[in-house]
Amino acid sequence: MFYIYQYHDPRTWDLVYIGLTDNLERRMKQHLFRSSSPVFPLAKELRGLGLQLHSSILDSNPDFEVARGLEKKYIQEKKPILNTVHNITSDVDPVNNTAVLTDSSEDTLQDNEDEEYIARRKRGKQAFDKTHVRWTLWIRKGLKKQIEKLAKEQEVSHVALAEEAFKDLLAKYGK
Repeated sequence: MFYIYQYHDPRTWDLVYIGLTDNLERRMKQHLFRSSSPVFPLAKELRGLGLQLHSSILDSNPDFEVARGLEKKYIQEKKPILNTVHNITSDVDPVNNTAVLTDSSEDTLQDNEDEEYIARRKRGKQAFDKTHVRWTLWIRKGLKKQIEKLAKEQEVSHVALAEEAFKDLLAKYGK
């Protein structure tokens, strides 16, 4: 079953976000704790006040295409504060929270022995190697295992986790 969900700011009851998922608990965690989520800054602010976003299910459907159409319709009608054009025009697989492959997409292999971590992305304006640089680091074995487990649990790439960690580190030191 695919769920169309919404978040409200508990202070004002403003509608802040509408999304689509097949796993509400996992998606809520991703929004609340992943800095790349459009909902994260607000969720973090609310946590600091001892509050949390109010979530509810708007609709559901067993067919992804129908559910995706409903999500787009609700976003266009209700105009949530944090939704972007991405939610209205992109095709996202709500199971993996990854772009659905089309003829203009390519597969990007992540640095992992397990093929289940293959992530798919839509081709951007520039190739991945034009916007990223390869950087090899040494890491403790136990820490590597923890990171691999986290990547699997959160269903994100190692690159996404590393970038989030580096951003947090830079913020910690005011850079």
